[in-house]
Amino acid sequence: MSPIRTAVAVLGVVVVAACDIPTSLPKVDQRWILPADTMSISVDQMLPSGVTVSDGAFALTVDPFTAGEALGTLCDVCTNGPAVSVPPFDATFTDTQPLPLDVQAVTLASGSVQVAIHNGFSFDPIAGGGTLTITLRDSVAGTVMGQVVLDGATDALPPDATVQRTVALSPGAVGPTLLVASEVNSVGGQRATFVNTADSLVVTATPSGLLASSATVDVSNRSVSISPMSLDVGGLDQSIVDHILEGSIVLDVANPFGVAFGGTLVIDYPGGQVSKQVSVPGGVSTSTTVDYSQDEFRQFLGQDNVSVSGTATIAPNAGAVTVTPSQQVDLQAKIDLTLEIGG
Repeated sequence: MSPIRTAVAVLGVVVVAACDIPTSLPKVDQRWILPADTMSISVDQMLPSGVTVSDGAFALTVDPFTAGEALGTLCDVCTNGPAVSVPPFDATFTDTQPLPLDVQAVTLASGSVQVAIHNGFSFDPIAGGGTLTITLRDSVAGTVMGQVVLDGATDALPPDATVQRTVALSPGAVGPTLLVASEVNSVGGQRATFVNTADSLVVTATPSGLLASSATVDVSNRSVSISPMSLDVGGLDQSIVDHILEGSIVLDVANPFGVAFGGTLVIDYPGGQVSKQVSVPGGVSTSTTVDYSQDEFRQFLGQDNVSVSGTATIAPNAGAVTVTPSQQVDLQAKIDLTLEIGG
């Protein structure tokens, strides 16, 4: 038997017994609290586009990013011309890509980056013992997350061709941006039929399979839904309903995010609904009360197929909170009634 039906059975006995008391006895207001079930707000509703919950982790979608530079910039002594010997040069070029919008940082658990190197030159820049080192970092001066080195002694970057490598990313803190840095060291001496300083070396990094164990997300003004809860009040006898003066639904809130939010609590019953504004203060453990009049309670108490749900908006000054995939806001409900007994 549900908590409400158990309490209702006891309440019914009390009310019926009280109705048998001679009317000369004074009327007494009694307060009854009926326990109900728990509603919740899941963590996935706190997440922006590009972040989802997947198998106990946050799955991140980060757009590909491209770093490229023209030969004339990488090699300031290179000149256009046919059948020349390429001079040595050493240069680095970079590009960054932010985490999904409103995500300030994550604790990366796993992931990789598919690196595509397109050599637009008419010669192999690492031939003869040169190198191309591609480094993935957390932000500009952050921790190295992964690296691949193409060594001209064993690798090649053929002219007008694309070479691909997969770089596994190390776990750790990341944010708010990812950076790819490409350092090309050319020992020179390559022969080219024609050198064009407008030709480019382009590195494209495509992140995939990014999973995070936590994320720091700006949740300000985010809209959320309160999961529906069945309100098992069909067992309330009409004699009980008739004695109700007023009451409220009390929500004890366990809120690991600590953010304030407000919205609408909706009680649906056959033939209609009762909507009320609800406001939940900030804090990990709080309580809020939604008051109902006698007439409002009488609309749905004693009926079957009654449910409670809601929508809310997180406070505009909530800012960034750190969330994990298993977290949720729990709203434990109870019905607080004042009944008139006797008379």
